[in-house]
Amino acid sequence: MDLFHVKIFLCLIFWSNFVKCTIELESFGSPSAFDENLYKEVLDTDKCKKELDFLADPINILRKLKFLDAGIKIPRGITSFNLVDLGNYFQCLDIGEDFEDRTIDGKYCMISVPLRQGNLQWPDAIDSVTLSNNPFGLLFSNNTVFDFENNEGNIRKVKTLEKSLHNLLGVEVNENGRVSTDSVLASLSLKLAACIPKTCTTKEALDSFYGNAVSAGLEYTEDFCRLPNDKPYVTADYVACVIFGLIGLLTLISTTYDINHCFLLKRDPKTANALYRSFSVYTNCKQLVTVTSSPSTIECLDGIRVLAMAWVILGHTYSTLGAFPLANPLARQEWLESWHSILITAAPITVDTFFLLSGLLVVYTTAGKFKRMDLIKNVHLFYLNRLLRMFPILAAAILLIASWYNHVADGPYWSVFASKVDRCRTYWWSTLLYVQNYTNQSKMCVGQGWYLAVDIQLHILSPLVLFWVLSGRRAAWTSMTLVLIASLTAATVYNAVNGFSAKIVGNTRDYFRLYYMNTLTRASPFFVGMLYGYVLYLTKNQKLHLKKPLFLTLWSISTLILTSTILVTYPVQQSSWRHRLADTLINSFLRPLWAAAVGWLIFACHKGYGGPLNWFLSLRFWKVPARLSYAMYIFHYAILNIVNYTHLAPVHFSDEAFLFRFIADFSLALFVAFFATLLIDSPCSTLIKMALTPGRKEEQQKATEKNAEAEIVSNGYTDKSRL
Repeated sequence: MDLFHVKIFLCLIFWSNFVKCTIELESFGSPSAFDENLYKEVLDTDKCKKELDFLADPINILRKLKFLDAGIKIPRGITSFNLVDLGNYFQCLDIGEDFEDRTIDGKYCMISVPLRQGNLQWPDAIDSVTLSNNPFGLLFSNNTVFDFENNEGNIRKVKTLEKSLHNLLGVEVNENGRVSTDSVLASLSLKLAACIPKTCTTKEALDSFYGNAVSAGLEYTEDFCRLPNDKPYVTADYVACVIFGLIGLLTLISTTYDINHCFLLKRDPKTANALYRSFSVYTNCKQLVTVTSSPSTIECLDGIRVLAMAWVILGHTYSTLGAFPLANPLARQEWLESWHSILITAAPITVDTFFLLSGLLVVYTTAGKFKRMDLIKNVHLFYLNRLLRMFPILAAAILLIASWYNHVADGPYWSVFASKVDRCRTYWWSTLLYVQNYTNQSKMCVGQGWYLAVDIQLHILSPLVLFWVLSGRRAAWTSMTLVLIASLTAATVYNAVNGFSAKIVGNTRDYFRLYYMNTLTRASPFFVGMLYGYVLYLTKNQKLHLKKPLFLTLWSISTLILTSTILVTYPVQQSSWRHRLADTLINSFLRPLWAAAVGWLIFACHKGYGGPLNWFLSLRFWKVPARLSYAMYIFHYAILNIVNYTHLAPVHFSDEAFLFRFIADFSLALFVAFFATLLIDSPCSTLIKMALTPGRKEEQQKATEKNAEAEIVSNGYTDKSRL
């Protein structure tokens, strides 16, 4: 066994042990993003009573007002169905009033208060003026409720928001004027912020601040509470410091060596030690921004990749920000069923563009370089190459979410992001092993990582097809056609049996768990890509002569498919949509049809039939962001969530505001991806190539590999066909 195969053997041992260790580590659990013990330790009934008595003294009314001002208020825009008021988060946590030998510190809590308060009985001593100013009154006069619920516009909006209340038109109000059980408002709750002394429970504080509200029968649930400095530093934080500190040190040393070699000693950069300069910022940055090309380069892929990634981020801008409390939630519901939302509701189809590119490139970069027996002998390299090249960026993102991201920002809804931190500290292994689309589906660490799992699983299966592709043209066409037909048939049967709706926005959890992240239902665009990859390989460096009627017809069909795929989301998103057969056909065939249309676009542009579109997609402007697309995909989602969950008030929904937000999101993702690629991906890529390259090559063979690498780099993808 030569040295090269010894290295491969060691890599396989490492990977198998890594799998074993990561699965075993899950049983130990992981620390929460918040210090749960801290919340329990600060509670003290005796201290709470003294502090509340102190604040109740009229002399201390201004001190009490600090808590009231930072806490409960009727949500602004409640008639527009804004049912959330987040109070003043930082003002509450900054409260520190001197009292005896300690301070009365603020604690921020969120509570849910149902609009229907059936058991609430206010003491007779509370007069009408107090009630009218009491945020817990929640009592509507008969006229107010009647006017609201008999307004056709309000009824329509409530039905859109609460689809389970379709036929509730009649309104009955009890003798106290409270919302009755069969009212369209009965199932809704107010989300209110409460600022209370940290030693108190919400019941103790609310009874004191709001006239025995809880004791009088106020129904509410406590969602969470927050305290200053409640994010403990855990093992993941220290591991991140060590790993990223080591990367920084290696970068400094490597860059110093590179600059000294090239500028101070003025030696030829080619004579520098590749290992020593692997982390050099100078060399890696130069390679990252250098734009080169070759005759066999598929230039239009750069523009397609960047535009597809922009569409992904645009869709996630709407979905992540739309999940945050909105000041006008009804406007979002109406928007979803309007023509204005088509570009967003159709955005998930862009993921199938990446599946197409992945299948296309796995054939295009493999055919012609291997014989079928060579593929069998080197299949371990095929897998290792793919797995290891995806690993560094993904691992870095997981580590950042599990550690530093929890400390970079804060806000009243940070608990939502904290749940993602907990997932990464507990279920990180299923993401790194690319099985999160089947394991821990509801607890995924990197939410968009399901795509990587499906992509890796398809690459694991691809040698079964590649073996026949490398066996000859007849075997290639037969194998790829059969596997595409088989995947379409299986997906159609699966969709018909399960009866999934074709809706993307507002669909059930089972849809995303059983269909959207399922390798079977998402495989067909990948196999369509393999067909196009083989066609491009067969016609490589050849000039085709298509008759004008033919390519115009193909362009018309492609345009019709692309347009129809986007427009079909409009009727599907309507609340009245109920067509099971159409759902099955859309779920089964829409994605491969999209892939086929985009595949023709790539083929036509590459073969000189793209016209101005090919010019636009092939601009050198696209090359650098295309190389960053993988890092952008991995990092952008967490970044969007960090920014969103620092908002201090409900967000107003509008296309204009969200589009401006998208520009910021895309720019920030591009910025982070550049440095992640420069400092992590590029150095690791060099090290992996050195580890997996067998022995010393002949000069001619080196030149061939260099040209092949230049071709791959210019296209913005590696031989693993990453994003």
